[in-house]
Order: sequence, then C-alpha cells, then structure tokens
Amino acid sequence: MQLEQNNNSFFDKCSMQKPYCQKKLTAMQRTNGQGYQPPPPVPLITPPPFIPPMPAFQNGAMGMRGCLNRNTYVWLVNGTSYWYFPTYIGRQTAIGFRWRGFGWIYQRISLNNIITFQCF
Repeated sequence: MQLEQNNNSFFDKCSMQKPYCQKKLTAMQRTNGQGYQPPPPVPLITPPPFIPPMPAFQNGAMGMRGCLNRNTYVWLVNGTSYWYFPTYIGRQTAIGFRWRGFGWIYQRISLNNIITFQCF
C-alpha cells in the first residue's frame, strides 16, 4: 500500500510537464526498466518420439505463423533438422525453443535458414 502511494505521488509530481519527468516516466514504462523482455516460459510438452519425413514441397518459412505454440519439425539450409516450438514469428526471425533430447533450449532462427517445416 505504501509503495503504491509513493508511485502515485511521483506520477502526480511529473504530470506538470517537466522535462526531467518525461525521461523518468519513459524509463519506468520499459519492461524490467531496461527494455528487456525475458523469454516465454518453457513448453511443458515434449515433441513426438519420431522424426517425420521431409515434405516433398519445400515451402521455406512461409506460413510458419500457423505453427505458433505447436511442436514443429524444421529443416535448415545447413543440413540440420530438429524439433522446434515457435513462440514468436517475425518478418525475419522465429523465436522459440529447440528440443535437445533432454529438454528445451531457447533459440532464434533466421527465417532465411529454414528450407521447410511441418507442424504437429
């Protein structure tokens, strides 16, 4: 309760359009005070116990948004392939978790590196 009152009094003082208050408000509004967002929680499910065959149609990363928060098998241009659990798909990057046989590891993948994928 006391902490909420202190925060409210700070915002009340800074509502007077003072330049130094603008900077403080901006810093306070950032996630964790630094603009850093922690990774999403690790998936609680394990991937299926098989390796799917590579699809004949190689679609690159197009349409991967349909695989969000689902077990997805990805094949990369460098020849590696593995289970992946995407939690975010941007214009150039997929962010999620890679299965390492014993657990999930947080990982980013450039969409340019994906030959094809298959969701489960």
